[in-house]
Amino acid sequence: MAKTTLHDRLVAALLAAGERLVPDAATRRYTVLTCSHPKAPQGWHYYVGRAGALRVGSTASASR
Repeated sequence: MAKTTLHDRLVAALLAAGERLVPDAATRRYTVLTCSHPKAPQGWHYYVGRAGALRVGSTASASR
C-alpha cells in the first residue's frame, strides 16, 4: 500500500472543508480548488503543488 502524499492529504482536507475542484483550470502544475474563506477576496483559489505546497491567490503566478 502506497503512503498518502502531502498533496493528497491537503486536497482531501480542502474537499472535506467544502471546497470544490476547478475542472477547467488554466494551470497543469497545480491542483486548483475554490476558496470560499470569508476573508478571501472574490475569485481567489487554492493552488496545491505536486509536493504539497499550498498557495492562495487569484492566479497561480500571483498567488502567495
